[in-house]
Amino acid sequence: MLTSLVEEGLGYTLLPPSSVRGEVADGRLETAPIARPAPRRELTLASPVEHPGSNAITLIAKLLRDEVAACRAEGLWDIQLT
Repeated sequence: MLTSLVEEGLGYTLLPPSSVRGEVADGRLETAPIARPAPRRELTLASPVEHPGSNAITLIAKLLRDEVAACRAEGLWDIQLT
């Protein structure tokens, strides 16, 4: 929805470059860096304490970590992994 509004010229939005790379590649949107101070974001993966971990949870967590690492390696996210 946000990108559609921007494409219509109805404003701006603050999104990670990885979420609009298709639109940018197609020439429908353009990006600009924000500096001083650069926005910070924290991505947290949480699960209920009272539920034991399952193989599915372990696999999904690994998939998410791998995807974030891949975005970082490709230069799509300038993030620090902890």
